Amino acid sequence: MGAPRPQEEHDYDIDQSAGFTDRVEEEHDYDIDQSAGFTDRVEEEHDYDIDQSAGFTNRVEEEHDYDIDQSAGFTDRVEEEQDYDIDQSAGFTDRVEEEHDYDIDQSAGFTDRVEEEQDYDLDQSAGFTDRVEEEQDYDLDQSAGFTDRVEEEHDYDIDQSAGFTDRVEEEHDYDIDQSAGFTYRIEEEHDYDIDQSAGFTYRVEEKHDYDIDQSAGFTYRVEEEHDYDIDQSA
Repeated sequence: MGAPRPQEEHDYDIDQSAGFTDRVEEEHDYDIDQSAGFTDRVEEEHDYDIDQSAGFTNRVEEEHDYDIDQSAGFTDRVEEEQDYDIDQSAGFTDRVEEEHDYDIDQSAGFTDRVEEEQDYDLDQSAGFTDRVEEEQDYDLDQSAGFTDRVEEEHDYDIDQSAGFTDRVEEEHDYDIDQSAGFTYRIEEEHDYDIDQSAGFTYRVEEKHDYDIDQSAGFTYRVEEEHDYDIDQSA
């Protein structure tokens, strides 16, 4: 709608032009959007992202980061101590933990598992098992039309067998998924979450938290250091 109205103590940007409310506060950053029938809420202390527009809930907390998504019949859960990413929307499970990073995918009948200490890539989609450990860095598999590659310094897991790409790096953790027509990317230093599956893009960074949503024809952006809320829906 209009330009953002920053305030030093509490930055409010409340827009109801599309039937929703965007609110950003310096101490507690709220971004509540109901234009698509959902609620996104981000807090500085406890970062919540609760989205029910597709019948699911995304919740992220600073202490325990939960990302629970049931819109496609699955659950994504991320915790700070134990980072879980459990996705059953395509009949598989992705799980990532801080101590033990698991990426378990059964959508194509296989399992990819990556651990911080021991990097496993177990793939049974073609009735086989590929396993890569810290000493053996590369796992290049194109038998199902995709490539899985794991390196000690840069851990890549690139899977296009289901029409998407998952990439994980030790320094920069990428998870790029286009299987549902969208892309989300997560980096260890800069956490990106770019989703276009609903016709929009939201991006979250650890240092600078971006939330860019164009699903309702607008863009709002939230940064941790500089809180922007730019809405062009009207």
